Amino acid sequence: MIQKVGGGIGPRAQSREVSARPAEVFSAPSDQASLSPTVVGAADPSPVSFKESQMRKLLDVSNLKPQQANQVLSEMRAIPGQMWKMLADSGLRIVSLPPGQDLSQTSAVTQFSPADYDLRLKRVSQSLKDTISEQESLTDPNDEFQTAMWQARQGPIIAELVLPKAEGFQPVVLSKPVSEEELMEAAGSERSSDFTADLRSLNGPVLKQEGNLISSTHNALLLPYPRRQGVPVRFDHLNYLKSQNSAALQAAMGTNYWQSSLVVVHQDYLPDPAPEAGHHRVMLHEVGHAIDHLIDRIQDDNIGKDHRARVSELFERDKAAGPSAFTSPRAQDNVREYFAEAVESYLTRDRGDGLDTKPHNNHDWLKANNPELFAHVDEIFTRQYPEPLNLAPMPEPKYKAPEGLLAHLEKPYLEL
Repeated sequence: MIQKVGGGIGPRAQSREVSARPAEVFSAPSDQASLSPTVVGAADPSPVSFKESQMRKLLDVSNLKPQQANQVLSEMRAIPGQMWKMLADSGLRIVSLPPGQDLSQTSAVTQFSPADYDLRLKRVSQSLKDTISEQESLTDPNDEFQTAMWQARQGPIIAELVLPKAEGFQPVVLSKPVSEEELMEAAGSERSSDFTADLRSLNGPVLKQEGNLISSTHNALLLPYPRRQGVPVRFDHLNYLKSQNSAALQAAMGTNYWQSSLVVVHQDYLPDPAPEAGHHRVMLHEVGHAIDHLIDRIQDDNIGKDHRARVSELFERDKAAGPSAFTSPRAQDNVREYFAEAVESYLTRDRGDGLDTKPHNNHDWLKANNPELFAHVDEIFTRQYPEPLNLAPMPEPKYKAPEGLLAHLEKPYLEL
């Protein structure tokens, strides 16, 4: 499922597809409760300790230097604690990508809860058993030719038939016994005892092991998800994460993978001022996208429908008025960028030092020149929301690697 995402400024925004749920990692000091001089804090009746605790649930700054982490924290504190709780409860995670790395090297690899992954293992394990039983029932034991063909071709037959039900577990056809290390390498997995345990759980009685050599009663096995940083990640998803490297992300500065509840910002654009961006706060812009999609999903009191209708109405009005009605050129691109820029405007101030790359994209300009949009953002940040929220479900992301990223295999399974 292709996701339209917001990223950066001007023509740098891109369409991407991905799924990830980063781990809840937080190690930066939080003893500084001050705001960055670039941001304007929204009204917030919640205690500072509450806001900090909610931020820790979704913000991963474990790969940042203390100065970088404090910069991010001082900006994020502009957002009220209630909004942070709603974002955290919705599953949002925020990571930053260092130069020279890709998303597979960050906590963005985390995708499933342990319980969810265990259910997948059991469900697909049963599918494998059912596929084998069904094919064996179609083979006439009195037909020597049919039996011989089944014995010779059972591995590829099973691998192809189980693939549509495999939920991302990779079929492998074995021509000989192989070692656990070979299977891990074929899966692209880091060494892990969990991988071996998952392999046994997934294949059940189909798997045979003698010493360190593994084979199959039917010449076919399913490989569990490869392990990365100790957690299971789908094969196709891992390959996509590897393609999302710092060079690709740098072109967009930051990205909101909305169906994956993931915000990623390149670390080069965290400082204030930042190269190219100046005082433009990429992190606030991308979190603005996340807020937009979250509010859309709220079904209580028609909050989501009213939000979508109001933002669309204001966007169309400003399009008719012309470019001068917008806070920035980026805000003119589409209604999603319009709102994300409005969030950033509401939360930032004009520093007046010539380093504001979008001179109208600030709190005072928005309040004076677009009071209706200002009022809508203000209401989103200051209203009291039901507890818990009644959210429309998010569809599970579908995975499809970008064209040309992966080698096109002649067969839909691995061979060892």
